[in-house]
Amino acid sequence: MFLLNIYTIEALLLTDVEVVNKHYGCRCEVEVDPMHVEKPIELLDHVTGGQYEEGHCRELFPKLSYERLVEGCRYFAKFHKEFSARLALPRPRR
Repeated sequence: MFLLNIYTIEALLLTDVEVVNKHYGCRCEVEVDPMHVEKPIELLDHVTGGQYEEGHCRELFPKLSYERLVEGCRYFAKFHKEFSARLALPRPRR
């Protein structure tokens, strides 16, 4: 099975942190690959002043920039490259 390997889904929120900043009215900056952030949930809770809850992903994820995810997260970039290659393959006949 072909899957995206990430530590925690919140790490992807840190890839496009402007979505978090706009939604919560905070100022978070992440200057490293978000996969290197040891506790992304705790970081989001801290920078949002306790407003962030794990259930908010459903509302935040549609606002993320796909391009920023590809550019800012090495695992997502690898997933994008491999998945795009699979999409280019001819589909098997039934």
